Amino acid sequence: MTNKKHGLMLLAMVLILLAGISMVSANDLNDTSQVTKDTSQLSTPSNYDVDKVVQSDVATVTSEADVEKITQTSDTINTQQNTSDDKETTKAITKGNDKSLKMVTDTIAVTSMADINSAINSHTSGDTLIFNLQNDILVTSGFNQFYGMTLTFNGNGHTIDGNNVNEFMQPSTGSVVLFNDVTLTNMRKGFQLNNPCNITINNSKIINNNLGSTFIDFNSANCNITLNNSIVANNKGSQGTIFEMKQSGVALVNNCTIENNSATGSGAFMYVTGANCVVNVTNSHLNNNSAQGNDGGGVLFTNTNANLYFENNTFSANRGNRGSVINANNAGSKVTFVNNTVENHTVNSTNQGQYPNAILYVMDGELEISGNTIRNNMANGTANLFTISGPTNLTNNSIINNSAQGGSIFHLFKENTIANITGNYVAENIITNIGDTFIFKFYEKDNSNPPYSYQYSLPVQKAIIVDNTFNNNTYIPPNSADGKFVDILMSNFANTNNLDVHGNEYVHNALNVTTWDIIGKSSDNDNYIINATVTLRSIYNDTVRNGTITLKDKDGNPIGTYQVVNGTCNIAIPKNQVPAGTNENNMQIEFHSYFKHYQYYDQLKYSHITVDAQPNPVTLGNTVTISGDLTDQDDSSIPIVGGTVTITINGEVYTTTTDSNGHYTLDNVPSSVGTKSVKAVFDVDLGYERSEAQTTFVVTDEAEKLPTDIQIVLPDTVGKVFTPITIDVTLFNVTDHPEELVSLDGKTVHVNVTSATVDNAIITTPYEGVITNGKYSFEYTPQNAIGINITATFDEDEIYAADTDTKSIPEFGLIEPTLTIVADPTNGYVGDNVKLTATLLDENNQPITDAVVAISIDGTPLSYLPPTDENGQISITVPNQQYKEQPYHVVASYGGKTAVYSGATGTTEYTISKYPTSVEITPLEPESVVLNTPFDITVTLKNNTQNSTEPLEGKAIIVKVNNEVVYDGTNGTTDANGQITFQYSVNNNNPFTIEAIFEGDEVYEGSSDTEVYTDEIELLTSIITIDIEKKTVIVNESVRIYGNLMDSQDNVIANAKVSIKINNRVVATVRTDDYGDYELTLTSDVAKYVNYLQYSNNPYKVTASYAGEPAVILGDASTENYLVTKMPTTVTITPVNPQINKPQEITITLNNNTVSDVVNGNTNPISGKPISVTINDNPVVFEPNQDITDENGQITFTYTFDDTIDYVIKASFDEDEIYNSSEDSITVTVTDTRIPTNATIEVVGGAHAKEEMTVTITLHDD
Repeated sequence: MTNKKHGLMLLAMVLILLAGISMVSANDLNDTSQVTKDTSQLSTPSNYDVDKVVQSDVATVTSEADVEKITQTSDTINTQQNTSDDKETTKAITKGNDKSLKMVTDTIAVTSMADINSAINSHTSGDTLIFNLQNDILVTSGFNQFYGMTLTFNGNGHTIDGNNVNEFMQPSTGSVVLFNDVTLTNMRKGFQLNNPCNITINNSKIINNNLGSTFIDFNSANCNITLNNSIVANNKGSQGTIFEMKQSGVALVNNCTIENNSATGSGAFMYVTGANCVVNVTNSHLNNNSAQGNDGGGVLFTNTNANLYFENNTFSANRGNRGSVINANNAGSKVTFVNNTVENHTVNSTNQGQYPNAILYVMDGELEISGNTIRNNMANGTANLFTISGPTNLTNNSIINNSAQGGSIFHLFKENTIANITGNYVAENIITNIGDTFIFKFYEKDNSNPPYSYQYSLPVQKAIIVDNTFNNNTYIPPNSADGKFVDILMSNFANTNNLDVHGNEYVHNALNVTTWDIIGKSSDNDNYIINATVTLRSIYNDTVRNGTITLKDKDGNPIGTYQVVNGTCNIAIPKNQVPAGTNENNMQIEFHSYFKHYQYYDQLKYSHITVDAQPNPVTLGNTVTISGDLTDQDDSSIPIVGGTVTITINGEVYTTTTDSNGHYTLDNVPSSVGTKSVKAVFDVDLGYERSEAQTTFVVTDEAEKLPTDIQIVLPDTVGKVFTPITIDVTLFNVTDHPEELVSLDGKTVHVNVTSATVDNAIITTPYEGVITNGKYSFEYTPQNAIGINITATFDEDEIYAADTDTKSIPEFGLIEPTLTIVADPTNGYVGDNVKLTATLLDENNQPITDAVVAISIDGTPLSYLPPTDENGQISITVPNQQYKEQPYHVVASYGGKTAVYSGATGTTEYTISKYPTSVEITPLEPESVVLNTPFDITVTLKNNTQNSTEPLEGKAIIVKVNNEVVYDGTNGTTDANGQITFQYSVNNNNPFTIEAIFEGDEVYEGSSDTEVYTDEIELLTSIITIDIEKKTVIVNESVRIYGNLMDSQDNVIANAKVSIKINNRVVATVRTDDYGDYELTLTSDVAKYVNYLQYSNNPYKVTASYAGEPAVILGDASTENYLVTKMPTTVTITPVNPQINKPQEITITLNNNTVSDVVNGNTNPISGKPISVTINDNPVVFEPNQDITDENGQITFTYTFDDTIDYVIKASFDEDEIYNSSEDSITVTVTDTRIPTNATIEVVGGAHAKEEMTVTITLHDD
């Protein structure tokens, strides 16, 4: 047993060291191993590049020379000791052969700070103390200093009340402190970390602290804090309310709720100013925190090179001036913000220029924002949702339903900013332009108009905006004097060579404006009539002509919405559908455009100009025509009408203007022979940038050669991308007689096919062929849908003049691919991995490779998907699926490939069910069920999936007997066999019902079983005993009746009623005690018992009976007798020595003499009783009441004995209802006290007759 305890304690110590500084492997716990100090590293998120995680030592590393060796031997002592306040402490001391180290682990029950400090004082560095709180603790002073100890506080749900002391704890170097299940409250400061140490807080609460500055003050490097599964709420501080990291350290926060904390300065949760700090916050809720200082940071503020990692968190309604969530303001910082939800924030700002407030404010550091959901946030004034400078990856985010009331969604600036904006879904956002607002704003230097002048801030270096989706965003601009409006997408970008915008999707983004034209308003008898035209134009777009008109009544309530097609909308509204008081003149009318977005290059769109000179060559004195087209570079079908074109021919300048088709011409007659240079220039105008083109022509003085006509013949119809087409080129000799046209077979022609790539690179493919049978034919396969320009040229020879023809195919059809997605399995169970396979094929069922396919599950996009493989497939395994009542809806979407493939969508569903279970109660054997005798109830829980009987271990089963819970998860969970077994006993013989219930969990469905037991259960019998302490008593003497009550199983029956009858009459009911004993004492001072303490010739019969309990136990009775006799008496005559004829006082005493009185020599006088006295059988006659005994039980009388004979004195007491009769007699001899005498006679004289004689008589005694 000693070794087992020792092993468990060592294991506990190892776990503590793993959570803090050192790591000890399981192999290090053998008898000859050594334990060395080590450092741990931060865990790397599974979906995050290892190179992106900064490793940090969480303890001071010692050299190998400093490593202490611990040799474990069997010399282990388990002791029990008592602390000063008699609290029991379990101590395990492991002694090694190396006497230099003793490792002590104590587990101590504490009730006060005095207990804690006393334990600390009695231990030393290297010791481990485990404090088990027995109650709430009030801190009356801070912790005593402790050095290199490991302290664990198991709060057991109790509170440590800081009592508003200045400082709760200051761990020393190498200390490890762990808090489990404890509430830390009412503190001015929690932890002052002046030395490298480690603190872990698990399953706890940090609440309601009114902090002087911060809760944990990192005032030393290499301090580390881990906060798990805890609540941090309602705390107030100055800056870094919970963590102020002044020195390098690590803060790990996981699965916590951080809410309602505030800072009068910056960082309502964290304030990070120490170099190389690491902060990792995952799976947490950070809500309603606020920082009131100028630098904000409603959750976190840093101005150092910190490494900040946030993943799978929810941020809601946090507030701070610069950053409602985060203000990271250092070029060396690195912020990784992955798979978070940011919602319900409102940020206000009046700052101008490049530094407006925002939810996320990151200056100059490296930033990654990926896979987040950013929704339902509002930026007011000049505030943005995100203000960013520095290297930025903004990828695969959902930016939904946000509002910018004068700022932008994303504001990027400064020359160190390289922004990669890829794969985002931007939808349902509303931007109201009260200044200069966009979804993406790239701030540019402006030296001309303070306060917007930031001469030290160069424009953003590079931006890549690729494969994003912009859906249903609305832009509400101010009114425009010229009817032109800027684009909602992004602001001006200084160097368009460093801007890459392609592959984006734009759907139903709306320009909501009210400046437009109404041709007329009128009414007839039945209708109001509105005839409207729309002639708006976006700066970056073609004329805005399609959209909707919304009519509202005079109070602004909608009447109806009507389509605008090609700039025209004619409306007739029945008057009976219009509220009273509203007419055609006071209706409110709004126009909402369908605002199509184009690729963005600059504030001005790019123009494209061509130039040609024909004929070429031209004979001196003849006219050469200079011509070309001026169009939108992005869409050549859009002509630039009315553009001024400056044409320079060998230094001579001419001007012309484009017509309605964007075409221009200029006729010129050369004045000299030679090669002439031609430059056509369109300067900045009409919302377009400058463009130019050059060519040459030759002027000769030779006779004209035979004219030719070269023609490009296109097919009647063109197909789709990758579908070959045949192009013919014909060459004829031109005469004045068309019927005489001659095909110039055998002549060589040259053809150039010019096409553009999706990123506007120009590709020219040359062909050369010989005219045969009137034509040269070649096959061309388009690589995209943009269209081609074809130029066919015949170079002059000695007979025939040169000729050129140009044709265009404006576009080819897009390939319409098919996208399918399947899930395997389609019906799975919780924890299953679901493999999703999307297949993208073209119209010929050929795979489309290297394509980006987005996959979402229930609207949540999956991140980091690879492109399609050689089979046109993407396969991704979604791990560890959780139960969902409805099927998971999977959507695969392909946005298409610009000018090649159209988009495609595929859907599927799969269900994730909980595993079915079965609960089975093992039937009870009748012989096992005996009243009041425990018997086993066994319940088995199994996985009831088809072909599976897997027992389920570690699950809570609720067992009810007759609907009363007798077992639940607090008693234990199922074992490795899926079973629980516990003992239960019944206390009656009624049928009973056992119900076993498994309520289910996130993985398994619930199930239940019921067993009804109806077999007869034999009743118990009772055994009652009775005894009487004295079976013979005298009148009014107490009678003690007692006994015991048990059942037939030798169990005492406690608290049962026992009825006591005497002579068949109930005199009392008593209850048995915890031992089944009962007792009744009859005393004469209780009126109802007096009758049973009186003399009787017959014994009193006493019966003790127990009625039993229905359906449980049968009754029993026992009888015993006692006898009441009269009290014995004694009459005592006090001896006398009477003298004759002298009155003699005689005393007679009447006593109650019990046995004990006789033994002990006691007398109990009886008063008030008559005594009869005879002397020599002659009754003595008394005066009235003289024969009645007094309080001393005596009578006294006087008697005179007149003779000297023997006298017999008899005294007697006659019995009455209480006392027996008694008598006494004594014989007394009367003493003659008279003195004997002798008489002598002396006669003198008288001898003679008549002689006088004298006679003297003398009397003498003897």
